[in-house]
Amino acid sequence: MRGRLNIWPLFLFALLVGCTDDEYNEENDLSNKLVIEAYVYADEPVDHVKVSRVHDEGQAAPVPLSTANVRITQDDNEFQLIPHPQDAGTYIQEDTTIAPSGSGGPLELKITQDGFTHLSETSMPSLIQGLSISSDVVDVIPGDTTSVVATINWDATENAPGYCIFIRNIGEDATPISGYTPENSAQNPFVIVNHTNQVELQGAHFSHFGTYEVYVTAVNQEYINIYSNPSETNLSTAPSNIDNGWGVFTAFNGQTLTFTVQ
Repeated sequence: MRGRLNIWPLFLFALLVGCTDDEYNEENDLSNKLVIEAYVYADEPVDHVKVSRVHDEGQAAPVPLSTANVRITQDDNEFQLIPHPQDAGTYIQEDTTIAPSGSGGPLELKITQDGFTHLSETSMPSLIQGLSISSDVVDVIPGDTTSVVATINWDATENAPGYCIFIRNIGEDATPISGYTPENSAQNPFVIVNHTNQVELQGAHFSHFGTYEVYVTAVNQEYINIYSNPSETNLSTAPSNIDNGWGVFTAFNGQTLTFTVQ
């Protein structure tokens, strides 16, 4: 399970329904635009490009689109993506023997559909160093928001605008925590963009007992832009780094740690 901020679907739908007929023009014609969420993880085959078509002139949730031509290039390498066989609108890398490099040059995204081209470019953040957790075994009181049960630290990365901690996997030994209630997302380090190189974990941050694998990465400004302004409700002015479309294309270059919650 790839971790990511979970506000994307709601944020996206809010943007779509915020557009009105008075705001349409040829440049912002919704029928010609795609909504794109494209993540590249350093040194891993690409498996998270989501493409949707605006539906009902933006008054309804976007419809997953599985007929686009999707390519990512970096340096002399081209990564052709194909539709996921079970997940409509998601595209995955066809040849998984190669992957975008964490030490490579800029990444370019090109999506073509019905004669329209959607372009974007991003770069790999610098790889964080010194990642550690204060304890490999974390004792939690379910729902506790007062006690610090563990601390994750890493070295500050020069010029990094922020960091994200993604829960990549919850192990096969996972047991749901009875009565788990998600903490306010504005306080949960697994949901927000963090702006320091240390996070304090509390019992309320965990939905399961068992093994957790988390991925810590610096993030680019385009990622912060699209998730930091939930009050923006107009697609034509919403943050986006997709030419001729809306959404985000960004890259992560992180490290992984594993710990057990009990």
